[in-house]
Amino acid sequence: MRTVMTTSQRIGIWGIGVACAASALSANAAECNLAKYAELPVTMAGSRPTINATINGKPVRLLVDSGAFFSALSLESANNLGLNLREPPPAFRTIGGVGGRQKAWVVTAKNFTLDGLDSKSLQNMEFLVTDTPSGVYSGHGLIGQNVLGIEDAEYDLANGVIRIFRAKDCGERSLAYWAGGKSIGVIDRIKLPQSAVHIVGSAKLNGKAIRVVFDTGASGSVLTANAADRVGITPEEDGTAAGYSSGIGRKVSANYIARFDLLDLGGEQIKNARLRVADISRIAGADMLLGADFFLSHRVYVAKSQNKIYFTYNGGRVFDLGAPSATPVNASIVASSEETPAAAATLTQESLTASEYKRRGSASAGRRDFLAAIADFDAAIKLDASDADAFQMRGNARYQNGQLQLALADLDEVLRLKPDQGDTLMTRGMLRLATNDLQGASADFDRAAALAPTDPETTLNIAQAYVGAMQFEEAVKRYDQWLAKNPKSSRSGTALNGRCWSRAMLGTELELALADCNAAVKKLPRLSLVFDSRAMVQLRRGKVDDAIKDYQASLKILNNNAHTLYGLGVAETKKGDTAQGEAHIRQALQISATAGDVFKRVNLAP
Repeated sequence: MRTVMTTSQRIGIWGIGVACAASALSANAAECNLAKYAELPVTMAGSRPTINATINGKPVRLLVDSGAFFSALSLESANNLGLNLREPPPAFRTIGGVGGRQKAWVVTAKNFTLDGLDSKSLQNMEFLVTDTPSGVYSGHGLIGQNVLGIEDAEYDLANGVIRIFRAKDCGERSLAYWAGGKSIGVIDRIKLPQSAVHIVGSAKLNGKAIRVVFDTGASGSVLTANAADRVGITPEEDGTAAGYSSGIGRKVSANYIARFDLLDLGGEQIKNARLRVADISRIAGADMLLGADFFLSHRVYVAKSQNKIYFTYNGGRVFDLGAPSATPVNASIVASSEETPAAAATLTQESLTASEYKRRGSASAGRRDFLAAIADFDAAIKLDASDADAFQMRGNARYQNGQLQLALADLDEVLRLKPDQGDTLMTRGMLRLATNDLQGASADFDRAAALAPTDPETTLNIAQAYVGAMQFEEAVKRYDQWLAKNPKSSRSGTALNGRCWSRAMLGTELELALADCNAAVKKLPRLSLVFDSRAMVQLRRGKVDDAIKDYQASLKILNNNAHTLYGLGVAETKKGDTAQGEAHIRQALQISATAGDVFKRVNLAP
């Protein structure tokens, strides 16, 4: 959750009384002491850092979101937990995020515990509530700056932990106590009136000043389109299509990836940086979100006591652009001392507990280092062979590493230990689709849906899984069921587009497909994908001129999309403009060698 509320507007400011004994840690000089008040164990759920907690005795999983000014729950979770909704003060009746603004409520949890903070229950903890799908949080809700920002905070996600410190008599000394001889990036923290609690600092992009916000709640780092434009980068000239961004609110923003000459973060220089760019507003007064990918590749200390941010480079790719890299580092990193950081993360080497192995393994998986992740999960299982979570984590890592049969064996073991795990059933269903076990996949999906009868995300994800597996007839059936139950959902545009595309790929019910796409365009007029889907429908209907118009509309929103360029070339060739069509097809294939695969599947390729 990302908002622009001020500190003075916060609801029921919560002062945490930490009962655990603080441990002292020297930082650079004998008179400078860091008193450690809490060590919070963090597990990566994919690329999202999460922490376990309880609300009124019931277990919950919360996203660790340093970019959120206040802790929050999804409406579904608040209802399931039996919490009473009430109207917040006027300033909080709507809150904003990447996807726009949403209505908000407030609830009070009579008893709240957070792993690693204190064994004693905290009383009357307040949360904001929005009608945001639980999937956005990777759990039930999030923990924001009203908890994470009470004192200094160290984000050591590569080792699966966040530490809370109180600094005493440290003056302006560096608080990156672990650095040793490593180069340290330092950024002064900016306190902006509209975002006083956010972690915002200055950086330079291609020599021009930008502001960055340190935001663990964003799974990947992203630059605003306005900031890219200020340094002369545009999607039409420089971008490659790269999916979509969403969050709190209904807006879905197209992404593109572009290369920038130099990103300077507190003296750490990233040359030839490939960054994700999205058409989103400035968040917390900043031009760029440094997301969980940055935190996994760095150890970060947010010194509230000094208004500074310290960080050191762990190694590996700095920004996760959605696919593994053949090289260990995505960009050339040169620290302020002209010293090149080590190529591998500095991780704890002593003997670990099963929980510590799991947390470190989840961090490696979040960085797409699946072999390291699997090794840590192996160690955790060796210590505790009855831990279903360890088998789940190893199964997920094996799945992403292409070891499908081994992954299936792990998920089978999870469901033997814990039969009613909806997430596991969903994952095994997708694995079974990938191995062409359609009957087994259907059984897993149906059981997962039955376990979450009020969660629309589950059934929508099932429909999308069938699209991904190119099982379009079943996808249409699942979309039919979902839209019948959720006609007014904020996700209905996504579902309509999915059903339109599925029918287009089948080449049947094309008038119904066109109606779906027309409705999706009205709901998502700035999403290039829906114009691309409608263009495919028009191609299948033989309406070449209409297909060309839609492909051009899609490219106007997001240029350099290989699939769309190929489709435009197909349409132009069918119209008789062979030279132009072939030029667009060549351009598409230069971007992606598989750009024409979909068109070959439906016999539309030249």
